[in-house]
Amino acid sequence: MDRVWTEDVYYAQISWRKPILYDEVFQLSSAAQKKAYFYKVLGRFGQSYSLMYVGKVYKQDVSTRLLNGDHAFKRNSWQAEHKRHTLMISLGDLVSEHFLDIKREKNRERMIDDLESMLIYSHSYHLKFKNKKNIGSHRIMFEYYLRNSGFIKEGMLRELSYGMFYKG
Repeated sequence: MDRVWTEDVYYAQISWRKPILYDEVFQLSSAAQKKAYFYKVLGRFGQSYSLMYVGKVYKQDVSTRLLNGDHAFKRNSWQAEHKRHTLMISLGDLVSEHFLDIKREKNRERMIDDLESMLIYSHSYHLKFKNKKNIGSHRIMFEYYLRNSGFIKEGMLRELSYGMFYKG
């Protein structure tokens, strides 16, 4: 896909790591979580995975975010609703130098919010998906082309875009 005006689009790539058990995240060092601006909660049953949640962080590690009260409630809810599933976490590293080089932190945070909105909005068809925010609408401000790579076996879309694109 090509953008109609390429100078106005932001290109991003998220490389999703192989999932680890939910509790194993708390054993990761801050350095091991440094590039992870995104995370997803997966339910594993046998060899299949279900996407349950997508989140973002930019001022804290994923492990710190998962300790917040709202996530403790969500975790209990996921475990009660899906007793046969094992909860897993996959960290998403933002590997696009373009985003990492943005000097104004506020702009970088806005763009990370936009990418999270794209991920949530485009994957809300999963029945087990639990994000309340951004399912019915989004607040995306810029135009993006997002590529997901790495571990996407649960059905995460490989490419997403928001804006005016064409194929030809």
